[in-house]
Amino acid sequence: MNEGLRNGEGDSYYENGTLEYSGNWHNGKRDGEGVSYYKNGEIEYNGTFSNDLFNGKGIYYYKGAEFGYDFIYEGDFTNSLKNGFGTLIIDAIHYKYIGEFSNDFIQGYGEMYFNWTLVKEGTFIRDPLNKRGISYNNGQMKAIYNKDYFDGYALTTNEKGILISNESFSLGRRKGEIILYHENGKEYYKGQINDCYVVNGKGTEFYENGGIRYKGGFKNNLYHGYGHFYNKNRTLKYNGSFSEGKYHGKGTYYYDNGKKSYEGNYKNDLRDGYGLVYDENETLRFNGTLVEDEYNGEATLYDKEGNLRYKGQLKNNSLTGEGIEFFINGKIRYKGNFKNNSFDGYGWLYDKKETLIYKGMFLRGNYDGKGILFYDNGKVKYEGNFQNGYEDGYGRFYNSNGTLSYNGTYFKGKPNGNGTLYFGNGKIKYQGNLKDGLYDGYGLLYYYNGTLNYKGIFLKGKFYGFGILF
Repeated sequence: MNEGLRNGEGDSYYENGTLEYSGNWHNGKRDGEGVSYYKNGEIEYNGTFSNDLFNGKGIYYYKGAEFGYDFIYEGDFTNSLKNGFGTLIIDAIHYKYIGEFSNDFIQGYGEMYFNWTLVKEGTFIRDPLNKRGISYNNGQMKAIYNKDYFDGYALTTNEKGILISNESFSLGRRKGEIILYHENGKEYYKGQINDCYVVNGKGTEFYENGGIRYKGGFKNNLYHGYGHFYNKNRTLKYNGSFSEGKYHGKGTYYYDNGKKSYEGNYKNDLRDGYGLVYDENETLRFNGTLVEDEYNGEATLYDKEGNLRYKGQLKNNSLTGEGIEFFINGKIRYKGNFKNNSFDGYGWLYDKKETLIYKGMFLRGNYDGKGILFYDNGKVKYEGNFQNGYEDGYGRFYNSNGTLSYNGTYFKGKPNGNGTLYFGNGKIKYQGNLKDGLYDGYGLLYYYNGTLNYKGIFLKGKFYGFGILF
């Protein structure tokens, strides 16, 4: 220490106790050889200091978002700026520049590499670094220079001498569009590109046969923004929004015959959100919500003639949830709950005239549980329990005029077990056991006027064994 100021070798620390600097000091400032550190303990700079700034030779380890990547610079500094001769390396994008710098920018004679391949050698006036670069495969650039600038055309070839790019400069800056080529000499890309040879902006990409593959916006070499994508046979495949090379946002997809296949929202290349789906004749088949390319949510379905067939909820491409199914004539066939494309849960079933046939519980498309069957005139036909589409369990059967015909148990659609049959006048006809709709077992048989006719045993609808006639 000299007069309270640091002099000689010493260390300084951040408030959190981590090492900030280790090296030489002069009058309280970093001066001479030393190493500065980031707060996380990583080296920031290793080299010569003067007046508290990087001055002389050193290695700078940049951590930050100025360029979007970390980088290393080894070379000359003046007042903490890259100045003189040095090497700049960005490992993440295989970028390297060896040459002259001025006031922190690439300026002067140097060599620029992308993907560790030399793509430019000559005099530079400003740092063209933007985001990331692409390789030109051991090729070479032939360009017109005007003093220290690229000025005029610039042609780049690969190691085989095949032209792969054609661009022009004015006073060191790219002017107009760049043209990139396939190895067969056909244009590969024509449009905007940044100084790091990353496709950004509007452009057109071509197939090797010369047909347009894509026309629209680009970002970081990927389709981005609004654009048109084409098949090799030059028919339109998709037009709409892209994000990072994928269909994303509103767009329209086409069949090979040019007809619309889908119109609506996309997310990461998948149909997602509200959309319209068409068949190859461009007949609307689906109108509703999709999630990750599957029908999910509220939707309307149509048949190949365009007739409304379903309106309601779907899940994973199947009718699941509440919905309405329609006949081809537009009349309601069924409304209620669905599961996996079948009537399932409570619902109403109608005929083609939209006359109610049944209301009640369904399971896998069959009457199952409590329900009611109706005649064409709207009167109740059967009320009770069902299983697998049959009357099964307790139920009551009525005549078409509404009078009770049977009250008892059923099995597979026929009276079985204990039950009571009635005449049309409401009087009891039979009371007792039945099997497959016939008197079977013990029972009582009555006359039309209600007086007892027979009591005893029956077999298959006939008197059998012990009994009493009256």
